[in-house]
Amino acid sequence: MGKLVLGLVGKFGAGKSLVAMHLEKRGFLKITLSDFLREKAKARGQEPNRDVLQNLGNELREKFGIGVLSQLAWERIYQSKVSLAVIDGIRNPGEVEFFRMKDNFYLLKIEADEEIRFQRLLQNSDPRYPKTWEEFAMTEKRDLGEGEKESGQQVGEVLKMADSTIFNEETEEKLYQKVDDLIVRLTASS
Repeated sequence: MGKLVLGLVGKFGAGKSLVAMHLEKRGFLKITLSDFLREKAKARGQEPNRDVLQNLGNELREKFGIGVLSQLAWERIYQSKVSLAVIDGIRNPGEVEFFRMKDNFYLLKIEADEEIRFQRLLQNSDPRYPKTWEEFAMTEKRDLGEGEKESGQQVGEVLKMADSTIFNEETEEKLYQKVDDLIVRLTASS
């Protein structure tokens, strides 16, 4: 099996984290880019809610460059000496561009209808998730990059950079099967 760094992008509630957890169970090193932001927020004594993390990400990208979170992830991959890694939560084109300079990077878009995504979030007990359609719409606009600077979240632009798409509108088992099929193809060719 060859080396593979699989990046995940998708709109809020599409199922990126499910895919990342599934791949972690399959032996991939799982890195969530927002974990670096959570660590920084906690070190500052801030509650790591969605707004704090987005603002902190913007701040770090402005200060250290738009690929800063990818650089931190790459250091962790390099230090771990793994051949398989999954990067959850790529939200800025600079993060993709950084990884594209490395060998065997593949960007996978996880997609689902907005109503399905909203219903999934309603079923989740995490208080960080929106509980009304209005909150969901506002969160999605910022996530996609509406009104954001180049250093901000630009999920809408990252979605356009994906190498392929998996639709997550059925069961988790079907999602996992689609992911497993893709991994077999990608690792066989690397």
